This record gives sequence, C-alpha cells and structure tokens, in this order.
Amino acid sequence: MNFNNLNYDELDNLAVQNLIFDTKELGSILKAHLFIERLIESLIKEKLENPESLFRNQLSFNLKVDLAHSLGILPERLISPIKSLNSIRNKYAHKLDYQVSFEELNSIKLGWENIQDKAFEAAKKKGIEDAVMIACLFLCWSLLNSKNGEK
Repeated sequence: MNFNNLNYDELDNLAVQNLIFDTKELGSILKAHLFIERLIESLIKEKLENPESLFRNQLSFNLKVDLAHSLGILPERLISPIKSLNSIRNKYAHKLDYQVSFEELNSIKLGWENIQDKAFEAAKKKGIEDAVMIACLFLCWSLLNSKNGEK
C-alpha cells in the first residue's frame, strides 16, 4: 500500500480501520510472543553464571530461541512452532493489511493431544480470533510443560 497515493480521507479511514477495528487476534499473537520470549529469557538466565553481560545487548527473538536450544533448555520439538509464531508476529508488524490464515496456525501446532485438536477445530469454526487464542495458549503451555521437565 502506497501512502503517497492516498488522500487525507483515505488515510483517515485506513487509520480508523487499523487502530479501532483492527483484528482481535493480533493481541493474542503479541501477548503469546511476549510471554514466550520472557520465559525463554528466564530459562537462559537460570542457566548462565553471568546473564547480565549477555542481556546488555539487544538479542533477536530467534537468537534467544537458538541459544536456549543450544543450552539444552528448549526441546527441539518446540523450535519450529515458536519460530513460526515469531514469523506470524513479524508479518503483522510489517504488513498493514496482514491476516493470519488457519494454515499458518497449523505451523504452531505440535504433537497435540486429541482433546487439543478437537478444541482447535471447534475454535476454528468460531473464527480466526478464537483459533489464534487456542493455538497460542497451547504453545505457551507446551513451553511451560517443558520448563517443568515434561517432554
């Protein structure tokens, strides 16, 4: 979208649409991303003797994920779903009209129990917002369970 080609009224309408009537699923994606990032930082800090020296610098989300994995505190099975969530978040951050798809949400699913699959399918029937909430919640739970030693 080229803002240079839009007049005042078109820009005003675009602002209202994006700031007031924006997609609700974005909140779930941002909150899950932030929760996961903070939990990964916490796991890394627990493992390092002097974590302050590392976290003085701005580390990318993917670098934190890779570091946690290389330290043995983030299971391999969670890497792809967590990085997929980051990819979805980045698309929202860089594309004003981005809308996540059900297919993309499948990329953050991992080894779900049958009951989780059923909950996700029921949420999908309600719409993308509910599907995002369920998928993000299950991903957060998977990370929490891995922190508690569950595989």
